[in-house]
Amino acid sequence: MAYALLDNATLTAVQRLTGQAQSRSEDSTDGDIVALENLLQAILFYDDLITIDNYKEEYRETRKKQFDFIRFVNPAELRLDEIEVSARNEALSTIPTIRGG
Repeated sequence: MAYALLDNATLTAVQRLTGQAQSRSEDSTDGDIVALENLLQAILFYDDLITIDNYKEEYRETRKKQFDFIRFVNPAELRLDEIEVSARNEALSTIPTIRGG
């Protein structure tokens, strides 16, 4: 079974295009269209669509209803908190340097 992982930014962009979410700027329309295309491709070519269920609390249930064909996965099930801490520590230990020019 193939699955597509959709991020919350993609879902928000689709909501802006359909008038379900406000847009701060009309400059984002081109990006929103690309996000809609990505969602349509996921629907057409993948068996299961999933999203990490970490969107803003006040909009979370509404989003689940609007995208009822997507499986929302609790971040705790995937132990994402541990991964975030590890990634943060790794990023903080890295010091970029410019060499040779």
